[in-house]
Amino acid sequence: MEQIQDDCTGDEDYTYLILRVIGNMGQTMEQLTPELKSSILKCVQSTKPSLMIQKAAIQALRKMEPKDEVKSTRRGLKVKVH
Repeated sequence: MEQIQDDCTGDEDYTYLILRVIGNMGQTMEQLTPELKSSILKCVQSTKPSLMIQKAAIQALRKMEPKDEVKSTRRGLKVKVH
């Protein structure tokens, strides 16, 4: 989980796999690790990770319970395009 705490800027392949696993487990992961959602939001909002990582982070968030912080991020989402 340390991979996603640093704005998802670690090893790209490993970070991608972690985000995919989180996305597959969705609400269960959110219940076990409540601070996980804020780490994933940082991945989405940061301009440092690749587009692939940002997309995986968005997919992971889609499987979680939407809260105010996620809803406000969706409205102001700006994803970089290479």
